[in-house]
Amino acid sequence: MNAKSLYGRVEEENLCEAAKMNKYSDAKPKVLFVLKEPSTRSDNQNYNFKESLEDKGWHPNKMWRLLACCSEGFCSIGQNKNENQVYKWKDFNKCRELLEYSSYMNLKRFGAGTSSDMSLVGLHAGLFWPLMMDEIKELKPDIIVFCGTFTIFKELIECLNKLPEYTQKLGYKSFGKIEMRDTDKEIGIWHCENILNKPIDIIEMPHPARKNHESYFDKLMECGEKILSDDRKSISK
Repeated sequence: MNAKSLYGRVEEENLCEAAKMNKYSDAKPKVLFVLKEPSTRSDNQNYNFKESLEDKGWHPNKMWRLLACCSEGFCSIGQNKNENQVYKWKDFNKCRELLEYSSYMNLKRFGAGTSSDMSLVGLHAGLFWPLMMDEIKELKPDIIVFCGTFTIFKELIECLNKLPEYTQKLGYKSFGKIEMRDTDKEIGIWHCENILNKPIDIIEMPHPARKNHESYFDKLMECGEKILSDDRKSISK
């Protein structure tokens, strides 16, 4: 099965596509958050990730308010605005507005309530990896933030690099090495030589749910500042 045929089955099988938000194209840097799975029932046949985030009746929970804060924070690096931490805000409309500056992806393409079976998340990542690569190609992120999902992605890329004939049949070349640049327990900065003909910096973070929001925000912004201040990587202008 190739990427095109997978894309053709998205609507038919009600898979959860990545959400490219409306202000993402103008954001500097462009940041893609990769989460585990949508928090919706597995039999929800009408779930649309982007529409869900844009729904005016949706009240962002603490996790999404934290991601709104981080989305705004990346755009504000170097502008002394990072003290405006959105996770304290109760203005749901403002949170939805700030989420517009990033994009979001789930590795698992169907929802499963409030708990995650990581074996199923990994299975979906492997099964639908051409779809994931097509979405990354379309989004062209400068930075990918993996929220408790990096190990799955790293192992998948390393496996695909060992199967060049298979990946080439689907139109993909070698992804190159994934190299660690900096790490601190659950948090790390990585660099991938080639994701769809573009070097990409990666931030490994734990999942934002049930984490100390202020600490999470500070650590993520610290990683972002390190990446953006690195002379060997210039964000497209």
